[in-house]
Amino acid sequence: MRSARAISILSMRLRGASALAGLLWLGTLPALAAEAGGYRINPSDVLQITVFGQADLTGQYPVGPDGSIGYPIVGNVAVSGMTPKEVGERLGKALAQHMPGLTVTATISQYAPVFVLGDIRTPGKYEYRPGMIALELLALGGGAGKGEAPSVTAGMQMISAQQEYADLQLQMFALQVKRARTEAELEGRPFEYGLPATANAQDEQQKQRVINGEMMLFEIRRNTLAAEERALQAQVESYSDEIRTLQESIRLHNDEIALLQENVNSSRTLVDRGLAAKTSLREMERELSSTRRDALELGSFLARARQNQLAVKQRIASLGDVRRNESAASLQEIDLNLARMKRKSQSLLDSMAEIAKASGNVSSADIARKMTFTVLRNDGNGYQEIAANERSEIRPGDILRVEFDLSKLTEPRS
Repeated sequence: MRSARAISILSMRLRGASALAGLLWLGTLPALAAEAGGYRINPSDVLQITVFGQADLTGQYPVGPDGSIGYPIVGNVAVSGMTPKEVGERLGKALAQHMPGLTVTATISQYAPVFVLGDIRTPGKYEYRPGMIALELLALGGGAGKGEAPSVTAGMQMISAQQEYADLQLQMFALQVKRARTEAELEGRPFEYGLPATANAQDEQQKQRVINGEMMLFEIRRNTLAAEERALQAQVESYSDEIRTLQESIRLHNDEIALLQENVNSSRTLVDRGLAAKTSLREMERELSSTRRDALELGSFLARARQNQLAVKQRIASLGDVRRNESAASLQEIDLNLARMKRKSQSLLDSMAEIAKASGNVSSADIARKMTFTVLRNDGNGYQEIAANERSEIRPGDILRVEFDLSKLTEPRS
């Protein structure tokens, strides 16, 4: 009977948490989804700049306090307030003055950290995740740090467990979408993923953002592969032109050698008869020898050009294999993570059932109403204090202050 009552209480708790699930963002969502929404770069973000075919220009570049990055060749570039796409376009234009034809992309490798302090168990610095809300940051900080009464403590544990469970469900959904995208890459087919039926519009919106992010990543990876193939094919054509030029040069040298050989033979005959000087013969022989050396050198150039062309063709042939191997390895990792998350999800359900037994008559909703949230945000002119609530959006670099008032809460009523 006690187990049935616990499950009944847990069911009511989960229904109360269903609205929260739609408001949570997940750590595994690609940064591309945030960029699709027009994310603006902040100081302390770290950018991943990729210049295809140029390893020296590819890497991670932190955004300094002044909102700029130090980039090779170009120097300091102001990027604060720009979208990653705009940064890629600016760097591409700047590099084009020195190295035309480069393809440059910029993504968020790491966001500026966020901070939480006040009446929580573990104040400090935490990693920002796109779409983060105040309640999620509170959960990362271990939840509220007050409340010695067993019923109150259980209520706070329930809030944290419900948030973690809802966040885990969205992470699992994101992995499922990522798995579908990876399978499409592996099989070389278009990527499509329909939005499943959900209980509320906010949950649908978050899941649609996950799908959009994976679709964008799929298109970028496909376009990148196609661009690399085109660049390598252009190299093949360039080597073909070089090979044709060298072949023509060798043919002309061979004709010249034949003519010089005839002149040498004729001059030798005249010298043997005493009708010409040996110095003239020696000069012709030196010219013939020099022309033969040039022909041999051209032959060496021709062999090298053919070897380089073959190497590029092999790279083109291996591009698809490399991408398929990457996708296969990614699928194995995704399946492993999904299995782990399913076990963790079941463990959370079991934990919430036990917490429900101790929560008494003090509901998690009652406790949540006693929380006061304040956000300190640097708008460029110093930190400004902003009144917030548990659903307020957190931005990179924000400081969240949580105050928790349990003065009006009492032991569970009999």
